[in-house]
Amino acid sequence: MTQKVLLDFSNTKSIEDSVLRSFNNKYPDLVSWVKEIQIPDEKNRQEKDDYIFDLVCNQFGNPVSEYEAVWFHATRVANKNSFLKDGILPKSKIHEVIVSCLESLSEGLTRGEGEVDTISSSAKQKKENEGPFAALFKEVAFYPTGHNGNYFEVPEIIKDIADKLLGSNSFQLINRFKESSIPCVVSFKGDADIKKLSKGLLYLNLMGRGCSENDAANQANEYLDADGQIIQPENIINIENIISDYF
Repeated sequence: MTQKVLLDFSNTKSIEDSVLRSFNNKYPDLVSWVKEIQIPDEKNRQEKDDYIFDLVCNQFGNPVSEYEAVWFHATRVANKNSFLKDGILPKSKIHEVIVSCLESLSEGLTRGEGEVDTISSSAKQKKENEGPFAALFKEVAFYPTGHNGNYFEVPEIIKDIADKLLGSNSFQLINRFKESSIPCVVSFKGDADIKKLSKGLLYLNLMGRGCSENDAANQANEYLDADGQIIQPENIINIENIISDYF
């Protein structure tokens, strides 16, 4: 069996190492060469991926064909060690647990008369889009920008259920949840294909053209949708407590 190359996009150094491993560590100048590539401005995001990948393959030959990746799941949870017991669960399997938790936390609170006007993207998603979701770049999980939601503040499923329980007073329940929970990022090993390598190449090119780590990661990032499958405990690599480790 061919050994898979692990793509670890935790930071710039690990991304460089992942790219070099993908070419069997034969070309020490590959990273600097990638950073010098000039991409035509008119190309869209997917075309940029393909353009860089094709140039690299033409210059250095084809990379390894089998991959897996470290993925980064950002969330907020009452007991982060639950991931080591149950893994990361999709919405359908965690829904009743969260309802029970929020009902307990809502004791003494009253439902607001008004209705919440906004509907989160979680509520808008099709039923089959259950997650769990994860970012390919650690930087994106920790510091999302634009349309990438900040799940450290409050996961969307928490907001959806709180809205249903307390209506316009849902903010009171959300605040209680935040006080009793911990923001964290769970990293785990999961499937990946060769296209994920092109994301690392694009990141390095963007860094070479003067982008910050955050901007490069958010431009190159891709999300994993586990499509209702549990991320098993044995695939979890690390659970990082954001408060103690980063702030």
